[in-house]
Amino acid sequence: MPFVTIIIPYKSNLKYLFLSLNSVFNQTYKNFKIIIICDHIPENELEKISFFLKKKKYLKKLNIKIIKKKKNFEVEE
Repeated sequence: MPFVTIIIPYKSNLKYLFLSLNSVFNQTYKNFKIIIICDHIPENELEKISFFLKKKKYLKKLNIKIIKKKKNFEVEE
């Protein structure tokens, strides 16, 4: 089975991010990793995203990387 990388850009609406993530997790194909790219979001939203993933136990099961973009560099959570 080929390995797939899913990139999800995120800007401002947590509801749609969580719907997108649930959609990915409900697929039958499981050989993937997810990269969430967050552009200039508040720290509390980043915490909510991490909490959602931990609550659903997705962080332990899957390879998920959250990249928070700042002006000239990236911070990986």
